[in-house]
Amino acid sequence: MRDRGTKARVDGTITKIRLECDRIETLSVASHPKQIRAQLYHSDPSDITLASDIKNYRYKLKLLRLGGLTPIQRMVKEFQDSYEWVYDYKLDTKDGEGPAPAHLVFWAHKRSLKLQQRWSQVIMLDCTYNSNLEGTPLLHIVGKTPSGRSFVIGYCLIAREGAAEWHIAKNVSIRIDQAWAHGAEETAEEGVDIDIARDDCKKRFFELSIARSVAEWDERWAAFQDDYAEQGALIDYVRNQWVPLKEQWCQYYISSRGFSRSYQVLF
Repeated sequence: MRDRGTKARVDGTITKIRLECDRIETLSVASHPKQIRAQLYHSDPSDITLASDIKNYRYKLKLLRLGGLTPIQRMVKEFQDSYEWVYDYKLDTKDGEGPAPAHLVFWAHKRSLKLQQRWSQVIMLDCTYNSNLEGTPLLHIVGKTPSGRSFVIGYCLIAREGAAEWHIAKNVSIRIDQAWAHGAEETAEEGVDIDIARDDCKKRFFELSIARSVAEWDERWAAFQDDYAEQGALIDYVRNQWVPLKEQWCQYYISSRGFSRSYQVLF
């Protein structure tokens, strides 16, 4: 029977396998142990490290990096040690010994928040289940610029898709803004029925975003209000969310087409 984790007997002596720790650490974490084993053998045919040895070593390395914390708690600690991320989290009720597990975790990069403060429209809230070993939903929040390009606002890791979780998640941008010292305090607004903003209405709304001057923007906005006067929720939404940013819309359109070089980027 083969003695796993050992080398073949040489000159009557059993020599234990010496894992090349530094080399294993530099290989992709997402790689399967067999793939790492193949890479080690390709670089050194005399290496007889087993895939099981690599698996055991990576598990020990993971525990060492976690430092007694769960993966989510370790992630929160990374946010606490960084100045580039804004985060917020909620803990479950503590049962027994040890720290309470994290139940909801929000995080966003400060650059994303600068974009979100300038263009606050959220176009997608979607969950994926293939992002972690626990299979917990990861909420993806995406925003949109006046030019039609999308950008990531932030993420929210939730324990499950329930009414309570979605009630908090739908206001994630506001929660993060309030957690950030430089963020403006806002209040949640009632959602606007997106079904009314389709076909011709979408085209007319896009025309607002490509106005080349404030005067042209005001002219198109007046026509937009006249044509959709019966859609009070839509008019209020545009008036509250987009009208205060009309100068920025015009500057972005002009600079993106080379008409002016006076526009300054956020970062």
